[in-house]
Amino acid sequence: MFKSEDKHGVTLEMVESCFLDNNLIALGEQYHPHTSEDRYGMIGKTNTEEILFACFTIRNGKIRPISARFANKKERSVYEEIC
Repeated sequence: MFKSEDKHGVTLEMVESCFLDNNLIALGEQYHPHTSEDRYGMIGKTNTEEILFACFTIRNGKIRPISARFANKKERSVYEEIC
């Protein structure tokens, strides 16, 4: 099970659908003091029109979601303003 599903109600399928969003906003590297792995952030809309914030890494050439949650008010505003 994807941890964010239990914690935030966001399924892996929802996160995957965000990567198909033509208006996906890549936020670049996200600082995390407890890992040597590069982590990246993004804001995107699911296929059910929900806006998510997700943190992910690229491992062995594959995108691996680390965590995801519903976007907060500021993140939704940024997404809607840009898109």
